[in-house]
Amino acid sequence: MSCTTDVCGTGGWNGPKPGDPDNNSILSAQPAFGGIDVSWTYPVTNPFAVAHTILYRATDSLFEHTVQRSIVSGNTYFDKSDPLQKTAQQYWYWIQFVSINGTYGEVIGPATATARPTISQTIEMLTGQIDAGFLAQTLKSKIDGITVVAGDLVTEIKDRMLSDSSFTNALTAAQKAGDDAIAFAVKESETRISGQNALTNKIDGLILANANTDAAILEEKNIRVSKMDAMASDNKLLYVASIDYAAAVKETARVYGNDMKVIAEKFTTVDVTLNGSTATGQIGLTAMLGDVIDESSGTKKAIGTMYTAKLNTEGLIGGFGLYNDGKTVEAGFDVDTFWVGRTNANKKKPFIINTAGETFINDAVIEKLTFEKLRNADGSFVVENGKVKADYLNVTRLMGGAYTAYSWPVNYLPGFYLGPEGLLMGNYYTGKYVQLSSDGSFYAPGLTITNGAARFTGSISTGNNFSVDAAGYLIADNVTIKRRKVVETGTFGVPTFAGYTTVNAGRDSTLLFMSGTNTIYETVIVVPTTMDPYLLNTDWRQPYVAEAFPIGNGTVWSGSPVATWRATCSVSSGRTYSAGGLNTTNDSKLFIKITIFIDIISGTFSQYAPPNFQWVLYKV
Repeated sequence: MSCTTDVCGTGGWNGPKPGDPDNNSILSAQPAFGGIDVSWTYPVTNPFAVAHTILYRATDSLFEHTVQRSIVSGNTYFDKSDPLQKTAQQYWYWIQFVSINGTYGEVIGPATATARPTISQTIEMLTGQIDAGFLAQTLKSKIDGITVVAGDLVTEIKDRMLSDSSFTNALTAAQKAGDDAIAFAVKESETRISGQNALTNKIDGLILANANTDAAILEEKNIRVSKMDAMASDNKLLYVASIDYAAAVKETARVYGNDMKVIAEKFTTVDVTLNGSTATGQIGLTAMLGDVIDESSGTKKAIGTMYTAKLNTEGLIGGFGLYNDGKTVEAGFDVDTFWVGRTNANKKKPFIINTAGETFINDAVIEKLTFEKLRNADGSFVVENGKVKADYLNVTRLMGGAYTAYSWPVNYLPGFYLGPEGLLMGNYYTGKYVQLSSDGSFYAPGLTITNGAARFTGSISTGNNFSVDAAGYLIADNVTIKRRKVVETGTFGVPTFAGYTTVNAGRDSTLLFMSGTNTIYETVIVVPTTMDPYLLNTDWRQPYVAEAFPIGNGTVWSGSPVATWRATCSVSSGRTYSAGGLNTTNDSKLFIKITIFIDIISGTFSQYAPPNFQWVLYKV
């Protein structure tokens, strides 16, 4: 790290310090739904020494135009877009590492990206684009009814034939003979040629008619050429009609070309009417190249190939189609409900879209999922806005930050791990950590708890009124209390008490004495091996105290007394010990005089085995 204009000056050095991280980091910005994902790698050298990272943002590539966007403790940041912002905004980002020593690194960057709209906004935008597209407009366009056109064509043919006097006379004679219907074949053709322009039209068909109904099968062919273009079409028609109903099927094939565009199309249309109600369906296949003009709007249509199936019942139009404009292939369904799957009585459809626009998927395998809200059926599990709400979580392991297993990350980076082995937080290698093992052990800087025993080596402070430092000094208000330091500890056994006789304790000169009626006592001398010669030779009385206490209750060998045990201690210094007491001249050893008492509450005994005693020597 190095000095920056923000932190350096004549008052002192704020430049790199030993252990600071370097600036070897890669910054990136990626578009995301509703924002930008900004991320960076930790420094190669001393990554653990990064205290936090300052993130800057600007609307151009000049750092002097930046504002501080956030202070980040990790290495990722989601820059959420302003929901009121209507247009996409490109942003530039820079980062600056701040070390645990308080030094600032050189600015790294920029990285730039433009946020994507939110998922909701994206759906609205895509819907608008689809609705304005050629395929959607085609699917929504009205299907021209052919029953009226077919009826007009049949009527026209009948009128032409009835205008022929010979045909009229034959028809009149047939009607007088009692015939109710007429039948006639149609065969018409016309050809016109003028220079380079030529036109041929031909109609073939059969028509049956009576006073109430008509039926016809007709085929019309047209061919036209000119200096500039050429066209050919073939129309086949099946038709029945009466006063109350009509039905028609029409197949149309047409090709057209000139120097600017070429079109080939084929449509099959079915159309029925009954008492004023209509239903129409059409399947079409079109290929076109060049400048194709939409006759209704006067604008150019996209080129390509298209297949459509449209249905129109009582004015409700829908259908599906495929469209290829040479750049993308689009498939669309303009429908209210949509489903996929076999129709079996005992099987669920795997995919359904209902009339409310809801999508139902029975079973899904999804490799990558991006969502704004995830919710289970009863609402007991919800993921929204980066938060998880759940009534119950059953997980094997939870990890965050640099953790990948139950071990301290060797890269010194922080994080956490929670699993069957226990809990790890922070990083042991940085000296900032907490460990809770599955066996109940607890470890933190200055504090360990293992096998039910706690050991504290740190300090405690609650402000001006109470503090404890690592040396063992406790300060409370205006009173200072120093804890006793254990210098040495040990245990010893006392020989059996036998009535009221003298017993050899086997430890220097030790006697058993009777004190009063029910109390027996014995004096034991122990010699600690831990020495403090300077204090012993100057003022041994001040720094040392001792205490002793029984371990258990002892064992009755003979008799049945009820007794309690206690002990008193005193500390002396001297060269030797005798029955006359301690010799304190030229002292070089520390002696602890322990007097052990047994208080006989009831009963008698002839022999009694006292418990072992533990003694502790403190330096105060």
